[in-house]
Amino acid sequence: MRIAAAIQFTHSHYRETLTVAMLARAANLSTSRFYRVLKQDTGLSPHRYVTKLRMQRAEDLLRNTDLSIKEIAFEVGYNSEDRFVKVFKTFSGRRPSEHRRWLQTAEEPQ
Repeated sequence: MRIAAAIQFTHSHYRETLTVAMLARAANLSTSRFYRVLKQDTGLSPHRYVTKLRMQRAEDLLRNTDLSIKEIAFEVGYNSEDRFVKVFKTFSGRRPSEHRRWLQTAEEPQ
């Protein structure tokens, strides 16, 4: 379906400021129709879908790189480290630095 084009667009441009109108255009749908279809297909609003994608990428960077929290914030599309930390904590229940330590201890061989 056309929503796949918007999802692909989102995955390619998640670092940028994305609006529902931009995503709807990528799917060739009206904004209201796009919102409904995305919510039906993913269970998430466009904003939550983009946030989830950013947080998944941030978790991957925390796990697999030594980038600073500030560098990760910018890499996943946040202009403010503080805003990124707040959103990440809401998403994962931990601050990014705490999450990185948790990931490292969870992956240590027993």
